[in-house]
Amino acid sequence: NGRGIASFTGGRTYVFYVGQPGSAFFQETDASHGTVTCDGFLAQQQSASFSPGLITGNYAIATSGLSGASIQQLVGEMASNGAGSVSSGAIDVNTGGTLSPGVAVTGAYATSSSAERGTLTLALPSPLNQPRDFAVYAITSPLAVPSQRIIVIRIDAGLPASGQMYRQF
Repeated sequence: NGRGIASFTGGRTYVFYVGQPGSAFFQETDASHGTVTCDGFLAQQQSASFSPGLITGNYAIATSGLSGASIQQLVGEMASNGAGSVSSGAIDVNTGGTLSPGVAVTGAYATSSSAERGTLTLALPSPLNQPRDFAVYAITSPLAVPSQRIIVIRIDAGLPASGQMYRQF
């Protein structure tokens, strides 16, 4: 039935279900952390090396994480040129109930020192006035270039967030 159990040192236990080739979904099943549990997915990366050409066209982006002690969600869209530039976009940010709608965004992306991932920096002007730095991983089938789905992990110190980008058609 594709179901398995994985246990790790430290008391973490997960149940997982294998999906399409190269993918699985998991759910934490231990009581190690009280009422806090996690879930997620595993996905095979698109290729052994990241290149800016994997991000070409318009993408929707959504992340969820923390900004200080507040939950922060970011949702929007951005246009990329396949050569490392985010030329335009607009995002909505909700930080603990304080909304910043329709914030214009530009940025850049590139390969990183780790061949399997890239980096993405989004520049947010007033009222936020801060960049957002992410590690990006292309996970779609190698037949899909540019990439259809990208995992993003915020890499700014002390500001954890993760999410996804989907190519818009």
